Amino acid sequence: MTDPTLAPRALAWLEQQLEELGSLRNAGRRAPAFKLWRQNTLTVVQRIWPNEPKRSERFRRIPFSPPTAKADERAVREHHERGCGEAAAYLRALISEVRLVGVTDSGAAAAAGPSSPSASGDPGAGRGTAATPAAAAPAARSHDPGAEDLLSRSPVFARRAPAPPPRRQAPPLSVSPAAAEFHKLAAELEALGLPAPQREPARRLFHELAGRCDGGGPSWELVQEALRVASASPALARRALPLLLPFIEAAA
Repeated sequence: MTDPTLAPRALAWLEQQLEELGSLRNAGRRAPAFKLWRQNTLTVVQRIWPNEPKRSERFRRIPFSPPTAKADERAVREHHERGCGEAAAYLRALISEVRLVGVTDSGAAAAAGPSSPSASGDPGAGRGTAATPAAAAPAARSHDPGAEDLLSRSPVFARRAPAPPPRRQAPPLSVSPAAAEFHKLAAELEALGLPAPQREPARRLFHELAGRCDGGGPSWELVQEALRVASASPALARRALPLLLPFIEAAA
């Protein structure tokens, strides 16, 4: 079920991580600030969807460095830039999903209960200069031991920092028509006749496609998977194929 009280807080956390990434794209993957951002973003995703570990695992798999230690400085920089671009696209996809369908994870309400500093509705409440959205729900239990250890040693939990001035709300992110249609498909899979066991993987697939529409376009492998999923239901195929056709033509 959807939790309407969590969606505004989830949006604030995700938008903050996306905003911080913009200032870290020029930092290397070894920079302490970038390492902290990556860990905090992982923790944010885990806390919004604690019962959907594939979401955080998807973020964890984003490569920010080349597969070999022998890569030169240029290759390291290019891999870092591509990783930042992929991370930004994924965060935009999550933000778009929350805006359109809210937070549907059944365990999310417990992860953002009344003990959260943001329960008052102010995304910036309780944040000092080093605080992040990952610390906005300290009562929630992280599924990642590294995140648990990082948060337990953070000085943020030692004492509450004075509340800063109200944080300027980020303007709504624009979503392309194709991305909006993929998000709609993800929310209408049952009505389109997709069998129940296939709905959850298909929902994640179409949300990811939506994020890639505004982030450079999906890979051919992702388009192939979408074609396979759409073929399971004539009604879904009728809706999905016109959206996928431009990507098929681009790959031909």
